[in-house]
Amino acid sequence: MWADTVAGERFAGMLQYIRNTGAVLIESDRYGYIIKPVIGSQGWMSQEEYERERLPLLEYSEALVRLLKILREEQKR
Repeated sequence: MWADTVAGERFAGMLQYIRNTGAVLIESDRYGYIIKPVIGSQGWMSQEEYERERLPLLEYSEALVRLLKILREEQKR
């Protein structure tokens, strides 16, 4: 996969930033998992802040959905 490329490192870094700031994975029949922001003292200051900060991830949306589906399939095993 492209995880060891510059784009892969950028993608991984963005995911790490989102998770570390405040996000959890919620099971989804459609997507495998969805990323749900944590809003408040243990996460993002507002939904608007989260929406703004996740914008760079949109260029990786197809890969992200694919990975979340794979993760869900692996968790079912």
